[in-house]
Amino acid sequence: MKRLSKKNKSIFWVILLVLLCVAAGLFFMQAEDFFARMMYKQEHIDLVKETAEEYNLDVYLVAAVVKIESDYNENAVSSHDARGLMQVLPDTGEWIAGKLGLEDYSHDMLFQPSKNLMMGCWYLRFLYDRFDGDVELLLSAYNAGQGNVDSWLDNSEYSSDGKTLDVIPVDETKNYVEKVLEAYGQYQKLYPAY
Repeated sequence: MKRLSKKNKSIFWVILLVLLCVAAGLFFMQAEDFFARMMYKQEHIDLVKETAEEYNLDVYLVAAVVKIESDYNENAVSSHDARGLMQVLPDTGEWIAGKLGLEDYSHDMLFQPSKNLMMGCWYLRFLYDRFDGDVELLLSAYNAGQGNVDSWLDNSEYSSDGKTLDVIPVDETKNYVEKVLEAYGQYQKLYPAY
């Protein structure tokens, strides 16, 4: 067997190093997607898709709201007593149930994924229509309440035109909107087939 010349050995090692770098890059890209998919779950995704479509909502937006609200924990309860996947407050759930004509409503329904998603998506659609499709406003209202968003829009410190927010004055709500929009982008990137 013929030995490689010094020049050919150098070329061989360069090619091997390039191939190893490419393989390592591919491995880390796959690992990054794997960990991102673990973080941005798809639990109940068929139900999320079905309910989002029923209320003519962007499935990525609904998936992002569920992620930030409960991290897909159907038994989640907040410090304010918001419940289930979309963290619906019992009083809000009762109000929505009245709008939907659910005569057998009970607060325990908020722990049922199908009921919680139905109520949460109905409410998102209500806010979407109320705020003319402005996602930042509807997310702000979902977190802080419609009345608070209305008062912010009426305040020239926060809104220069009374229709959009220049500033979200409450850090919790501002952070919430940012987190949901970040999750929204991640779901679009990780799951393009929705």
